[in-house]
Amino acid sequence: MQATLFLGAGALLVTPDTPLVLFWTLALLALVEVWRTGKGVWWLAAGLSVGLAFVSKYTAVFLGLAILLWIMLVPELRRWLRSPWPYAGGALCLLVMAPVLWWNIAHGGASLTKQFGRAVPKAFDPRFVPEFIAGQAALLTPLVGVVVLWGLWVAARRTLREREPGAVLITVSVLPLLAYFVWYGLFDRVQGNWTACLLPASIAAAVIGARALPAAPAIAATVRVSLRWSVVTGVLLGLFVIGHAAFRLAPLAIDPTGQLHGWRAAAAAVEAAAGRTGAGTIATASYTTTAHLRFYGSGRPPVVQFGERLRYAMEPEPDAATIAARPVLVAVESRREADVVARLGRLYRVVEPAGRVERLWRPRFGLTDRIDSLALYLVREPLAPGLPDFAAPP
Repeated sequence: MQATLFLGAGALLVTPDTPLVLFWTLALLALVEVWRTGKGVWWLAAGLSVGLAFVSKYTAVFLGLAILLWIMLVPELRRWLRSPWPYAGGALCLLVMAPVLWWNIAHGGASLTKQFGRAVPKAFDPRFVPEFIAGQAALLTPLVGVVVLWGLWVAARRTLREREPGAVLITVSVLPLLAYFVWYGLFDRVQGNWTACLLPASIAAAVIGARALPAAPAIAATVRVSLRWSVVTGVLLGLFVIGHAAFRLAPLAIDPTGQLHGWRAAAAAVEAAAGRTGAGTIATASYTTTAHLRFYGSGRPPVVQFGERLRYAMEPEPDAATIAARPVLVAVESRREADVVARLGRLYRVVEPAGRVERLWRPRFGLTDRIDSLALYLVREPLAPGLPDFAAPP
């Protein structure tokens, strides 16, 4: 798995996918032990791992579905339906999930509604499917992708013909969620990291494929070359991406790694603008901007996201009256500027442009050093009591 960009380079970023992949892997290992040893106690390890995977990221519901399909599709495993062990594992899973579920009950289902609300896409837009496929090929790295695809084909064929437990476990762990993401891509963008949890079973599929080379000479040769060079090329690509993120080694006009740069100077410039304008608070419209300005800034004046306040349930709620008593400096990313400015006019009596702050990176290969900009607006005299909400529908 480390030979893929998913983990080889992507694990350097803090996302819920890293612990999700860990616990997804542990759950699959526990299920293999259930099959291999026939000892029911491994169901407890599986239940614990699925619960921890769910706490990491709600995508783990698909892992629970995979376990049910595995038991139902493999005749020799159905005997476990008459055993208390799987139910004990399920109870342990629910126990681990209980704090998250209880928090949601106490907060109106906030995080469950937020995350599962994405499961219902809006408008049909199939252009995201090719983007999804290309993104997955890049994150797996092409050679690893070839071996994984062949292995999934072998596993799916054995699932249909022989109901081999290992092949079935791989198939039900990958294909249902993969099919869902392809369907979702007909309506909206599928973020590349969403499929990271499929890595454990996908790599297991690659191992199966490596042991069952195709009969067709051309396909067999392709798989052999991919097997021979996939780890080497994957590791080299991962090192290159890490190096590029630090030193800008490639001339990319659109560069996702640029999102990592320029924030320290930008935070200092935003705080300086707040000092010049007498602002008592720096307001933002997204958790990304909030996180960067808080991390790289001094905290004076405080940075507060106006909207999506449940993201900050762990900290004291800011005092709206204190914030309203002084001007507020709003810092907003360029891509959100038009929407936020339209909302500011409905939330404040006075809205004044206060300049822009550029985020800069190394100017190389004839590319500009400008990555993005933060638009600054000074606002005063809120039109309604309470903390304004930049995320509320108009």
